[in-house]
Amino acid sequence: MLLFGSAAVADETFLDALTPDVRSRMRITTPTLPPRLLPPAARQFRARFRSTFGRAPAPDALLSYEATRAVLSSIEAPARRATTARP
Repeated sequence: MLLFGSAAVADETFLDALTPDVRSRMRITTPTLPPRLLPPAARQFRARFRSTFGRAPAPDALLSYEATRAVLSSIEAPARRATTARP
């Protein structure tokens, strides 16, 4: 029987604790790319995170980071337009 887990269990500590039998049946789904396939900005985020916290970010940390950047950009955009539109 296959066992499926979300990105929440894509953690080396958790996976290392599994028995070989369970590990061979485990399938983890994650919405993220392997680090080697990430664009430069995402690799920089991972490096800064590791430097700051001493560990790799959780699989969904990059998604949260990018979502926050998008929200902040949408908040700041009207202010930038208002500043450039003034005579």
